[in-house]
Amino acid sequence: MKRIHLALCVLLGAALLCPAVRAQQEKTAAQRRAELGIAEPEDDYTPATYALSGGSWETLPSGEMIYNKAGSGIMARSAWIKDRGKYYYVDESGCLAHFTYAHDGYCVAKDGTWDRTEPRLTTNVQPYTNRIYREAGNPEGPYMLFNIPENGKGAALRFFPGAEYTELFSTDGFGWSTYALWNPEDPESRASLAVSPDRKVVLLSQAGTTEKYILE
Repeated sequence: MKRIHLALCVLLGAALLCPAVRAQQEKTAAQRRAELGIAEPEDDYTPATYALSGGSWETLPSGEMIYNKAGSGIMARSAWIKDRGKYYYVDESGCLAHFTYAHDGYCVAKDGTWDRTEPRLTTNVQPYTNRIYREAGNPEGPYMLFNIPENGKGAALRFFPGAEYTELFSTDGFGWSTYALWNPEDPESRASLAVSPDRKVVLLSQAGTTEKYILE
């Protein structure tokens, strides 16, 4: 296990040097938000402030729900959607999210709506560097390693021990302890990450599911 961990840490560090990752690192968080059509935060901001509307929901063959923007038909990512008086959240993968935190720090409930009973994340922290975060309740299951500096532009690895498979992500920060993740070799493979204020728990939201990882 120690050898595998060391090898993954080396890979994680090397990932920060690859051209695809460095190109993304040159972008600021503001540029990333602009690319995704996310407005800059304001003092009186809530999920209702810039929520999308007028588009249409689509259920994929695999069962996940995505939201196509009005006019362009482009799939929304990291955005709140106003629908019949409620506010739903689609994560960086474009799918309706559950049991996580949005890019703006607001909580997402089981049904994908804004959970007004939970406080907004107000910290902006990063996961511990090169420390194992194991999937909750699964001691032999997948785990994650991170190398994310304060500017949010770093790398993350998800390792599946049984399959000996490793998934590499580049990262960028939104603020509020939340991050966009994407595969440098396949930019359409994306996920969202939220970090607890004590840095002991991370939530990975991707393709309609949220996985909880706990610091070992």
